[in-house]
Amino acid sequence: MDENLAPDDEPDDEPDTPPAALTPTLTSRKGQKYVPTARQREVVSMLVANQVPFHIIALSLDIGTRTLDRHYAAEIAHGRAHMVARVGLSVLRKAMKGNMNAARYWLMTHGGPEWRLNTKDATAEAAAFATPSSDTAGRKVRFYVPENGRDRPETPEPPVIEGEADVA
Repeated sequence: MDENLAPDDEPDDEPDTPPAALTPTLTSRKGQKYVPTARQREVVSMLVANQVPFHIIALSLDIGTRTLDRHYAAEIAHGRAHMVARVGLSVLRKAMKGNMNAARYWLMTHGGPEWRLNTKDATAEAAAFATPSSDTAGRKVRFYVPENGRDRPETPEPPVIEGEADVA
């Protein structure tokens, strides 16, 4: 028995290994059982929602497409719907907390026709801002600059050379 060990300490026969939380669980090889984590399921749902091809999803998880199909069937089938629902819930929560952009977006998409932006009105409003109206056509715009000297261009002064020169 080693003298540095306390009586209730046992020598560690296992080599130093990182904790299970730090070891990658993404690998699946023939003969090993693949067990997906909750985080991996969420990632697959997000990738499916973004229409990433299945072979790329499988590559990102370091598994085969058959393993992806077998273990992530629910995420593949419903991933997009779940992500749309989660993002919608996030927008609604922001709107309820006072975010006016989120409230406006939610009302325009879910509030019915009275909340939708009429494209004819929006086009006419944008055109009114973009083109001068008949009462301002041909009129000049005047800018007034304060008398602080900043409106005059700087005149460079000739360089001053100090010192003596021998002229022969």
